[in-house]
Amino acid sequence: MYSAGKVLAEGLLNTFQWVDAAAARHGVGALGMVESRYVGMKSRGEYQAPGHSVLLAAHADLEGICLTGSLIQEKQRRMPDFAQMVYTGHWFDPACESQRAFIQSTQRALTGDTRVALYKGNAMIEGRRSDCGLYDFGIATMNGEGKNYRQEDASGFIKLHALPLKMRALRQGPPGQSN
Repeated sequence: MYSAGKVLAEGLLNTFQWVDAAAARHGVGALGMVESRYVGMKSRGEYQAPGHSVLLAAHADLEGICLTGSLIQEKQRRMPDFAQMVYTGHWFDPACESQRAFIQSTQRALTGDTRVALYKGNAMIEGRRSDCGLYDFGIATMNGEGKNYRQEDASGFIKLHALPLKMRALRQGPPGQSN
């Protein structure tokens, strides 16, 4: 039996194998689905990817503290197109190459640790930390004690965002009302 510390010291492949075995013991990463194949027919598939599932969840959680919200949204927006290109064999297509370059660029400041618990088919994130994390309680706190963020600062922002809605209500009536 491997200990996590020993596995990490031995390298990435052994780390993946350790995570894969641990996740499989807990039933993580099993997926059964009916899908539409590239040629149009329906196909039933059973997939087992325990280690991938855990590492993907841990990675996404780490991205949650290291990437800006707009970058996370852009990655999520592009993901279906990239997956489709890979699935249909367009790995060497310049568009796919551009997508990979974008994804790689998002990972430059991604470093840190994520703690994951495995239980009855679930991989639950229990904690994370990163020196590149963008969260700072002292800045983001809304309890009014911080110098960086004060609740009253949001009022101007809210008013600006409400202006187009006010204009719509003035010209077209409130939402749901027929003209």
